[in-house]
Amino acid sequence: MDEARRAFRGTANRIGGTLLFFTFLFWLFQLVLYLTGRLTKNADPTTADVIYQLVTAIGYAAAFIIPVLFFRLLSINSHYEPIRARFTLPRRLWAFMLVALSINLVFAVFNSYLVEPFHYSAFMEAAESAPVANYQIALALLTTAVVPAFVEELLFRGVILNNLLPYGRDTAILLSALCFGLMHQNAGQFLYTTVAGIALGYVFVAGGNIWAGVLIHFVNNGMSVLWEAVEARTPSRISNPVIYAVETALLLAGVGAFVYLLTRRDRPDLAAEPIEELPGTPIPVRERMRLFVTSPTMIIFMVVSGLEMLVYLFLSLIFAVL
Repeated sequence: MDEARRAFRGTANRIGGTLLFFTFLFWLFQLVLYLTGRLTKNADPTTADVIYQLVTAIGYAAAFIIPVLFFRLLSINSHYEPIRARFTLPRRLWAFMLVALSINLVFAVFNSYLVEPFHYSAFMEAAESAPVANYQIALALLTTAVVPAFVEELLFRGVILNNLLPYGRDTAILLSALCFGLMHQNAGQFLYTTVAGIALGYVFVAGGNIWAGVLIHFVNNGMSVLWEAVEARTPSRISNPVIYAVETALLLAGVGAFVYLLTRRDRPDLAAEPIEELPGTPIPVRERMRLFVTSPTMIIFMVVSGLEMLVYLFLSLIFAVL
């Protein structure tokens, strides 16, 4: 195995190790949330809710930021691409945002149909409560949109995609998107989050930093919070047509924005690769894919994520029966 292949294999193993560490931290985070709920069960409901949501925001951020530092530690004696965090936004950000949001919308609906035979939506809705009060909406935006938008982009585009870029842009985008989808460990989200990871990856490449992705990620997640609030506070005969009309308009605008980007003469060359030459013979695309998914730490991470998805699907079936 020449130097380029050894370097790529090492990067894949460091990414897999980082994602396994993230998984451990996320399980620990879930335990902290459970204990928080137990400790605040006798408190005033509003106070308990605020404490729980603030712990959620802090714990969620820590579960992503600590692995960023962990990956840097693993890379001390290896090739490392620093996070691209200089604040600039790509031209025609509005078009990138419309395309990304409409793509995510289409695949989210498709994903929901795929898991519907398992009664997955009813199971997840029973485990969650929609924000109703104004303070609940504000806290939900913090925990669902503000924090995830920044920390998820930091880890998956700022670290994982960025450190795969020297081996080819398309490969980096696809593999980081796969990791992003698996990270959710949720069959009801796997397909559309993987596709969203591809869209956000291309936005990262076009913009050269994480901030356009952070903004798009925030708007996408924020819309889901607002739709839940609208549905909880408005009769379905009003909320459903309004949401349907807005999403239809978004889809049509996304198609128009996609055509616009394709027809621009100065559109970015998103398929160009590699962005930086590494020592050794260039690695064919199929071999890059094979080396990545067969690295020991990535195999373990994929198995753990897959098993967790299956457990949730099984639980949703049990829930439907009971």
